[in-house]
Amino acid sequence: MDSVTIKAIDDLLKDKDNNVCFDCNKSFPEWVSVNNAIFLCLDCAGVHRSLGLQISVVRSLTMDELYY
Repeated sequence: MDSVTIKAIDDLLKDKDNNVCFDCNKSFPEWVSVNNAIFLCLDCAGVHRSLGLQISVVRSLTMDELYY
């Protein structure tokens, strides 16, 4: 990821509402649903991935490139 994207994600995660999983409120989410603009924990990201791309495009904040 480029430095602008990393800074944008870091700024979003500084907001206390973004620092928990949208679905289950676990701390420090490491996944994001790109089309829903929500942060997710690993367990909830798995559920979202199983829903299919037409519902939720899920990417890791550390492993995947966030292009869209």
